[in-house]
Amino acid sequence: MFVRSYAFMFLAILFWSMNPVANK
Repeated sequence: MFVRSYAFMFLAILFWSMNPVANK
């Protein structure tokens, strides 16, 4: 369960970093 949570957080951070709009 913990691994899945970590994976989801990592994916979210990666997506956010890739998102140009997120960069303010």
